[in-house]
This record gives sequence, C-alpha cells and structure tokens, in this order.
Amino acid sequence: MRRIAVIGAGQAGAQLALGLQTHGYDVTLVTDRGPDEIRRGPVMSSQCMFDTSLQSERELGLHHWEDRAPDISGIAFSLIGPHGTPDVSWRAPLEGHAHSVDQRVKCAAWIEQFADCGRGEVVLHEAGVDDLE
Repeated sequence: MRRIAVIGAGQAGAQLALGLQTHGYDVTLVTDRGPDEIRRGPVMSSQCMFDTSLQSERELGLHHWEDRAPDISGIAFSLIGPHGTPDVSWRAPLEGHAHSVDQRVKCAAWIEQFADCGRGEVVLHEAGVDDLE
C-alpha cells in the first residue's frame, strides 16, 4: 500500500488526507491540535469559501454544511477615505454561490471523519524533520 504523511490538518491538509485515504493511500495526518482544541481555538482564517473550493469538498463528500450554510451570491468592497466616505467602492455577483462555515468546525469534523474511517492515523504533535522519514 502507498504511504504518505500530511503535515497540518487545516482546510487544505485535512481535505488532502481524506482525499488520499479514499484513493487507497495509507495516510498519517500530523497535526499539533486535536479536534476539540481546534473547535475552542482562535479563528483560523477567512471563512468564505467560493464555488471552486466548495466543488472540491463536494467531490470528496465533505460538504456536510451545504444545506445549512446560506448561499452568498455576491461580494462587495469599500475603502473608506479620511473624510468617512468611500474612496473606492464596488460590488460584483459571483458566478457560483459561496458559503461561510467556521473552519474550526469544518477542520475538526474532518479530522474526526479521517480517524473514524480506520484507514489512517492521526498523530498529535508539532511536526518536525523526523516526521518526514
């Protein structure tokens, strides 16, 4: 069986580990925080995921929140100038809907899904050079 280690269980790492697992790889997922620590931790990054990223989640069966997250159909930006009025402002529709789901919720659930599958190992510690072996 092919073996691979994935370092980090954020949005990309957890999704990669689950995808590799479904394609027959023996995967070790190395993360410095477990699911409960992630859920209780600080916000990880921007929560808005656009259609192309959501499509990757759909293809891997990881779109658990799609029916509960409201559709985001557009984006807007304003840069407020020194006088309190917008110096720059624009709005644009999105080609596909985006969703906003707290990545602490998503990543924690994906780590648990990975562990529950039984075809991989979660290693909880800060990754180092030894993990590459």
